Amino acid sequence: MLVLGRYGFKIKNDLGFTIDRPRRSGEFLFIRFRTPVYIQLANVKSVTDPGSWILFTPEFPHRFHSPDSPVITDWFYFFGKDNAAIKRLLERLSIPLNQLNASRKGSDVMGKAFEALCQNTLLSDLEGEVWRSGWLLQFLANLPTSGAHKGKLPTRMVNRQTLEQLQYIRTVLYQTPEAKWSVSEMAQRASLSTSRFSAVYKAAFRVSPGRDLIKARVEKARYLLTNQSLSVKQVAEMAGYESECHFIRQFKTETGTTPGHFALET
Repeated sequence: MLVLGRYGFKIKNDLGFTIDRPRRSGEFLFIRFRTPVYIQLANVKSVTDPGSWILFTPEFPHRFHSPDSPVITDWFYFFGKDNAAIKRLLERLSIPLNQLNASRKGSDVMGKAFEALCQNTLLSDLEGEVWRSGWLLQFLANLPTSGAHKGKLPTRMVNRQTLEQLQYIRTVLYQTPEAKWSVSEMAQRASLSTSRFSAVYKAAFRVSPGRDLIKARVEKARYLLTNQSLSVKQVAEMAGYESECHFIRQFKTETGTTPGHFALET
């Protein structure tokens, strides 16, 4: 289970700002540079372009500074019980680790995601933790990478506005998987036919909307089983399932174990 730690949005640091952490920070760190900085990765020094980002693993040193101008960044820390498992997840998402990545031209999807994170501060402790966990998974899944076509659609299939709608719908889906979702309702939100919506959704995220809903619900169930003293029936209801048996089948298909065994092992 991923846990979102400290975060900052449009954080401005003074002229001469320097970060030099030769030892591990203990957590994964995502940072996006809104302004140019001098950065050192391993033994290579370079200057970032505005919008560049990097995802640091816990053991990797952080070294960057800006002697010429103030530094503005968006960032967050995250962690979990098993760093090796988190790295495997990030690899499956084709996210480069400890490497500088250029920004994607066009709309500021990352900025909008950070704004949503900062605006959801009035939820209860449990609701807030579940929401932030869903936000984190969705943010990582939508990161623009150089690998394959994850998160990208051929321009002949969909325009930028539709892609933004898809990303927004997917974000809401992961934040509220317990809602009574259906593919037809998602398609209606995107102003597309059900067949068209399913096609462009799968092209964008490499998973069908129905399958993605299952993943979102199982992920919420995993969180509840790990962090709350709840029965399997209660978890099923809180994750959006009307049938406990149906929940158990889908959970085992996704994780390889039953909810009861998963709860005992965590």
